[in-house]
Amino acid sequence: MIYATLVGCNPGLQQRHGTSSEREATLTLRQAIFRNHDPYANLTLRPFSMPGTGGKSMHGDLGRGIWGELVRTVAPRLVVEVGVHYGGTSIPVAMLMRKTQQHGAVLAVDTWLGATDWWGDGRAYWRNGKNFTTESVTKTGVLPPGMTDLQWVNGRPSIYLNFLSNVVHRSLQDWIVPFPIPARQAADFLSKRRIQADIVHVDGSHEYADAISDLQCWWPIVRPGGVLVGDDFHFPDVRRAFAQFAHQHNLKIETRRGLNKALVWKPNDFNVRLREQGVGAWLNN
Repeated sequence: MIYATLVGCNPGLQQRHGTSSEREATLTLRQAIFRNHDPYANLTLRPFSMPGTGGKSMHGDLGRGIWGELVRTVAPRLVVEVGVHYGGTSIPVAMLMRKTQQHGAVLAVDTWLGATDWWGDGRAYWRNGKNFTTESVTKTGVLPPGMTDLQWVNGRPSIYLNFLSNVVHRSLQDWIVPFPIPARQAADFLSKRRIQADIVHVDGSHEYADAISDLQCWWPIVRPGGVLVGDDFHFPDVRRAFAQFAHQHNLKIETRRGLNKALVWKPNDFNVRLREQGVGAWLNN
């Protein structure tokens, strides 16, 4: 319980607002995961890079749009992103929390081993959505630049180091804690320590089985009154997973025109309702 108390599950801590509060939250979360190890120490910096569509979020309308609204509305102590890549969401959210003086941390969960689609010839990439990548690979035999480049070193992707470097380039070490393990293991780690998040952003696999699994294992991590945000809602399998999940738990899916995200707010009485229904497996007890 100690980590949950210090990270933000204890209402008493939420009333402490000193200049070092965000560092305290981040260091406590880091210690809960890495003990005394600093994942940013002695890092050989790589150049800042943000390939793919995520790079657009690094410029321009920081503070406007869905993330500005969520940070202002929720005032998060802990944001978890599941599926991080180069940090196209984690980094702007942390920058926004710093800019608005939100005292908390961003937990970045990813294996940094890439999606299955990014290995081999890439022909399966986005096969459930707009198939422009598949068409491009079929015609040219060349993978889309940047987005699927895993920076292999001796057969193992090394883009984790690109992400860490991006965090350092933006001076966000006191805001972002990396957690390089599979999503289900990360959720289990937090659950066992009774750590809940104000916002969980799921940007993982677009396959139905993976998407429903992510929703099931991360929903208990969202605190009552918090929100789960699903990315790439335009993928049919992702939509199907959200629809089934929302129906099963009598939840409402909120979407926005022109925004490929789905928001599901956890009712303040959600855990009470589960106890009444005898669904103990969903609770972080």
